[in-house]
Amino acid sequence: MTAEHTETAFDAEVIIIGYGPSGVVAANTLASYDHNVIAFERDVDIYPRARAVTVNDWTMRIFQELGLDEEVLKVVDPQRALRWVTYDGTELMRVSFTPSTLGTVEGTRFYNVYQPALEPVLRAGGDRFADQIDVRYGWEVTAVTQDDEGATVTAQSVSTGKVGTFRAKYVLGCDGGSSVVRRQLNLRLLGDTHDVLWIVIDCRVKRWWPDRDYLTFWSDDRRPVVDIPLPLGNHRWEIPLRAGETEADFDTQEKIWPLLSDLGVTEDDVDIHQHAFYRHHERMAERWRQDRVFLVGDAAHLMPPWAG
Repeated sequence: MTAEHTETAFDAEVIIIGYGPSGVVAANTLASYDHNVIAFERDVDIYPRARAVTVNDWTMRIFQELGLDEEVLKVVDPQRALRWVTYDGTELMRVSFTPSTLGTVEGTRFYNVYQPALEPVLRAGGDRFADQIDVRYGWEVTAVTQDDEGATVTAQSVSTGKVGTFRAKYVLGCDGGSSVVRRQLNLRLLGDTHDVLWIVIDCRVKRWWPDRDYLTFWSDDRRPVVDIPLPLGNHRWEIPLRAGETEADFDTQEKIWPLLSDLGVTEDDVDIHQHAFYRHHERMAERWRQDRVFLVGDAAHLMPPWAG
């Protein structure tokens, strides 16, 4: 290490850009090994929509290692099984899970998660490491540069406009599918984006219906559906729009209800909480590491929900 960049020249050993699930788990892990971290998160509040909806036993092992499994288990549900059915109710296939061999709690293989409830648990875990983790909420990263000894991050306060530069030995880009870090590294996101537009309908469950707790794939060549039970009384449907349909055709709850009615779901079963539109991506960054900067989570890869 040269005289220009001594140990004291670093603001932290690692800078994490993005404090969603990937970023906060990375921060917890690094801090548990006594490494110092600065994390930048543009949004002050947790994102209110469920994006990730399942985790597996490997993920639960990580939560166990961090001492967070007991709290996590309060906000997740074991996943019972997968099934494929047609609109007339014919079950084409069902996949049950063998017990996990990883020593996870209850031997469960997969868990359903409601991300807005899971993230506070993970962030509370980070709060245990006040001396190691410095989270800068409301700061947006605008540039990342690096040299042989470290990386420099430029960030700006969203509320005040204040700009600062911060230096670390390594940087983790945990800033999602539209990753600023990936663009700064000029890394291509290889793969495909499908033309079909999908609507995501998030609901609050009012009453139970048969097999509500199965992760269900409705098999139909015109309108296949991903039907996902979520913890804490939440449920999600992901439904493709047909040729000629647009977002304007489903801009109110009254227009959305016929989609759920086709699946046998009524206003007696659920309240519609919110909805959004998106396209399926099957993409991966051409590299997940460039020198001292790493891409993590959706910054590195994007996948559709069809069984992963």
